[in-house]
Amino acid sequence: MFKAAKKHWLFGFGAILSAAYITALIAFTGLYKPERLNALQAMPLNELGDFLAGAFGPMAIFWVVLGFIQQGAELRNSVATLEIQARELANSAEQHRALAQVSREQLDYERAINETEHAERKKRREPVFSATLTQVGASSLSHGNYEFTVTNGGGEAHNLTYTLLSDGNALSSGKTAYAGRGWISQKHVLSLPFNSRNAFTAAVSFTDEDGESRRVNVPTIKPF
Repeated sequence: MFKAAKKHWLFGFGAILSAAYITALIAFTGLYKPERLNALQAMPLNELGDFLAGAFGPMAIFWVVLGFIQQGAELRNSVATLEIQARELANSAEQHRALAQVSREQLDYERAINETEHAERKKRREPVFSATLTQVGASSLSHGNYEFTVTNGGGEAHNLTYTLLSDGNALSSGKTAYAGRGWISQKHVLSLPFNSRNAFTAAVSFTDEDGESRRVNVPTIKPF
């Protein structure tokens, strides 16, 4: 609306000045008098052309200047419009970047939550084995009878095998197809020296609930 009003203002200004210039030209040259008009009509064409060029040349230049002014105003308006569009595009791009960042943070947060929940579920399903050597009597003055057992206080285990090791030597072993929470192995009675200071370990191999084959070494304390 502003551009149209300015354009109309320039046109009206030019029309008023043109009308005033033509009026002044007629008054100055006396063309309102019949004899001067007849003299103008009687001029040779080259002289008439020179007269018209000299008379209307300033007005033509004036309209050319008005045209330049109008084009300059339109160019400034176009530049301002482009600048506004550029700012809007920049703001839109910034908003999209912010939304993308929020989306990435949300995805990272959800991924972290899922990983935490998965780790907690896996931990709850994790088998927890313990092994004990319990003295149940004496076989001689230097040896005692000990019961070796393995228990599971955690998640399910399948295809389980266990072996009691002492300094790398296998002393007793057993296996079962399934060991749920609270499972206790059969009792294995061994004759061990009272004064032995060897380290005892239960090597347990199994398949967990996720189908992964696992092996753990469970320290076993022999009471003396």
